[in-house]
Amino acid sequence: MAALEFLLDHHVNPDVIDAAGLRPVDFGALAGLVEVVRRLHRREADLCYSSLDGRTLLHHAAASSGPGAIEVVEYLLHEPVIVDAIDKFGWTPVHVAVNSGNVSIVERLLVDGANITLQKEILSKRLHLVVRANHNEIVDLLLSHSDIQVNVADHEGKTPLLHAVLLENYAFVQVLIEAGTDVNIYDQDGHTPLFVASQVQSENLVKVLLENGARVDSVTSCGDTPLSICCSDSIRSVLELYKSSQQFYDRCLALLEKPSDTISCNELTALVPLITSVYDLRMLLTFASRMEDISSERSRSQVRELIQSAVDHILSNKLVLDDHACVFFHHVRKHCSKMNLVSPDQCMLWKLKADKVNMESAGWVVELKKQVHRNNWRLDIHD
Repeated sequence: MAALEFLLDHHVNPDVIDAAGLRPVDFGALAGLVEVVRRLHRREADLCYSSLDGRTLLHHAAASSGPGAIEVVEYLLHEPVIVDAIDKFGWTPVHVAVNSGNVSIVERLLVDGANITLQKEILSKRLHLVVRANHNEIVDLLLSHSDIQVNVADHEGKTPLLHAVLLENYAFVQVLIEAGTDVNIYDQDGHTPLFVASQVQSENLVKVLLENGARVDSVTSCGDTPLSICCSDSIRSVLELYKSSQQFYDRCLALLEKPSDTISCNELTALVPLITSVYDLRMLLTFASRMEDISSERSRSQVRELIQSAVDHILSNKLVLDDHACVFFHHVRKHCSKMNLVSPDQCMLWKLKADKVNMESAGWVVELKKQVHRNNWRLDIHD
């Protein structure tokens, strides 16, 4: 500091610039040295000067990793500086602070009236970099502003969600999903978040992505799918479940678009291997009641076989996932009695077997299946 005072006492120009257009006070701000900035200002250094790239002292202070950076910002904000000054790249000081992960500076600039959504396209593109840098508080700050575009991709087509999955940052993934990010968006190689989560073998990420509508049947440019890239048996079983579930729902939607009197038993039989819960059987029974010529004995015999094969599939694969199996089989008995297809005793036998399966089933996969078929079913059918 004594050397600085010596030079200033000998009338050295405080605004002398180097080849890049930077002055001593700019270097002071970049280093977070508030005392240097203060002393140069007292010797009439121009606080409103902008360098060749259009950056002001406030830009430099916002980019600083120095221990006194926030003090430099505080000092400058008490002077007539432009809080939302834009450099030649379209960045304001708050954009620079976001990019540098300077949470306290971002918050201080916002208090002083900085417009965080100014040049929002630029800010949205910074989001994936902030995620990659693991700046949790900055991510929360950005996402608290509804104008931020969460699906903006980088030069590789990767969105913030893809970067969060690559980092296996579960908290970021949840925050981005809550902010409305597209869970099925893919990069230039066709990699979706679910594909990457399967690739890194993260059960938690696979779970949360599936719960929020990730498609299992996505295909990369190399022809790979989340299932083909997965090595973990536990993840593979869940992905297989969802693949069947998606196919079941897609086929049911197609049947719903058909006239009720044209649904055949063969079409319903093809659905049985895709059943993933007792709730699917309820849909199957609904379609059965709408079949063509349901009153004929031949059709009724086919429906009996259909119901038996569906129940066998559910019980053998332990897909009875309701705490009270009797609730489900009440609906089965109701449908079957209405069509006089299955006796009450047969329904009771199914219920007892279902209770046994329920007692044997455990683990988060069971809970996951239950949640999917209680929540996503309505979404898939009515959206």
